[in-house]
This record gives sequence, structure tokens and C-alpha cells, in this order.
Amino acid sequence: MQLKIKLLPHKKILELKRGHVDWKIIRDLKNENILIIDEEITPSEQSILINEIMTNISDDFSGIEIACLDINKDKTLLKKLQKLLVRIISGKRSGMTIIGPANIVKKIKKNPEYLVVYVE
Repeated sequence: MQLKIKLLPHKKILELKRGHVDWKIIRDLKNENILIIDEEITPSEQSILINEIMTNISDDFSGIEIACLDINKDKTLLKKLQKLLVRIISGKRSGMTIIGPANIVKKIKKNPEYLVVYVE
């Protein structure tokens, strides 16, 4: 089987805020594709995504692995304000999100600076 990785802009999953998941995302995961989203998704978006996927995919689907990385996680007040200002102006969050079917993505190891995805 061929491994397929799809890069998606965050705007493709904006419907998550309204409680909906784009059917193409569900289809991609059902077809055992790994998705990389160009921003970190929020915990509430993650829970909506997991709920929608597990509701709309058959019982034999093994589930999903999901991990987010915030590449600009700074602790200083000045850096936090800078990040907030950029987010307000551009509307973009930093980081990335990786989502994949659990039967393909066996493990995602998270480090503050990078993610390692183990596939089988």
C-alpha cells in the first residue's frame, strides 16, 4: 500500500468551530491518508473532529491519532503579546496539526520543537 500525505490549510477545517467536519477530511482518513494542517487546532476543534469522524466512519475503523505542535510556545510576556498581535492582525495561529488513521500512524512522539510520526 502507498502512503499518502495531504497538506491542508486551516481554513479547510474552520467548520469545526460550528461543529461540522468537511466530508473530504472524513473520506481522506477513511482512505488511510495522513493529514497535515498548517496551524495548531484547538482542543475543542480536536474533540469535534474526533467525535464527527468516529460517528461517520464504520465500526471497523481503528480510530485516529492526532497531535498538535505550537512552534512559537514562548513563556515571556513580550513574546506572548507579540504572538497575540500577529494572530489578531493575520488571523493565523502558529504551529501544525497531524491527523492520521490509527492503523497507519502507530505513534506520534511530541517534542516542544518537533513531532516524529511512526507509520506502519
